[in-house]
Amino acid sequence: TSTVCSGTTFTQTSNCGSTRGATGTEDCCTPGLCAVCPGPTAPADDSACGTIDCDGKNYYYTSGTASATSTNYCKYRNYADIISSRCEGLGNCKDANTSDCVSYLDSTKATCGICKYAEGACSTCKNYVAGTSCGVGKECDGSGGCVTSECIAAYKAKGGPGLGANCPSYSSAWCVKGTQSYVGHYCSGDYLYITCAEEGVMDGDTCCGSLGYCDEGVYPLPCIARYQAKTGPVSGSCPAKSDDWCVVGTQSYVDHYCSDGYLYIRCSEEGYTENYYKCKGKDTGYYDGDVISI
Repeated sequence: TSTVCSGTTFTQTSNCGSTRGATGTEDCCTPGLCAVCPGPTAPADDSACGTIDCDGKNYYYTSGTASATSTNYCKYRNYADIISSRCEGLGNCKDANTSDCVSYLDSTKATCGICKYAEGACSTCKNYVAGTSCGVGKECDGSGGCVTSECIAAYKAKGGPGLGANCPSYSSAWCVKGTQSYVGHYCSGDYLYITCAEEGVMDGDTCCGSLGYCDEGVYPLPCIARYQAKTGPVSGSCPAKSDDWCVVGTQSYVDHYCSDGYLYIRCSEEGYTENYYKCKGKDTGYYDGDVISI
């Protein structure tokens, strides 16, 4: 019987001095790290390997395509430490923070929607710069919000006909409503064109001001029509002002008086010039200077 470990070859010498090759038969296996007997052989798992750390494999990343009008994400991939199947060979535990780490869980750290974006190894969103389009007539505000685009509407007010060769000088009464500002004016044909600029917001692809005028538009020249309503005859003293006078649309009461037995009520009204020297009220159709019998 051999005392050489099983599987090991050796040379035997007889009493008379002859030799021969032989293989050991003694079971002399010693168990150890990732080694079990008989054998020894490598088991699938050995608690002696301990917890094999995989945190060094964790990382942040971006998922999806960045756009001011869509959504992408900041993600985190967290590799699980190895706590089972820890042997990768006889006497050999799997290695920490290597390709031996294969199990992971992905989580979303930030959702980056309109006017925000994820980039690179991120955990928070970035904001698109102010002015970046985030839809028709809208833009990013630089703080992650999508707002109606601010703009400047430049348009023309057209007065006439009736100018002839008398193109007027600049008037301080032009382009004075709201945020309007005067840009310039010229005359062409028998008409006056006054260019005004105004703060506005985008309406689709067009910039429009709060007064309802849009960029590159041509509009009738605004004006104030002042006219009188005549009624009577009246007897006795001239009546006091009534709350029923000058109440149509943009009409406003100016004053009233009595003359030759008739009551005259003076009203003013927002209007547009159909003739450079004639302002027509936009609500009533009465012209500046008219006397209307009622």
